[in-house]
Amino acid sequence: MSRFWFVLGMLLALLSAVAGVAKLMGMPQEAAFFQQLDIPLSLMIVFGILQIGGGVMVAISKIRKWGLILVALLFLLSSIQISATGNFMFA
Repeated sequence: MSRFWFVLGMLLALLSAVAGVAKLMGMPQEAAFFQQLDIPLSLMIVFGILQIGGGVMVAISKIRKWGLILVALLFLLSSIQISATGNFMFA
């Protein structure tokens, strides 16, 4: 694997993990975003755990493919949520 793709993968892993930590910490912006969509805050915690898990999976070469799939699906879901609220400044 070229150095470029490795660095890109690690940045994606970090981005996913940091987004997950923000949800687990119950950041007010995250909570308000989920409440705006009438999504229970308990699902925010699940979403955060999945984001952290996906980030860790991307960092492990043997399961990187599955981690990338999970992270891509979660980012797609986030994009849909952002579009549904019209809150593009949140992104």
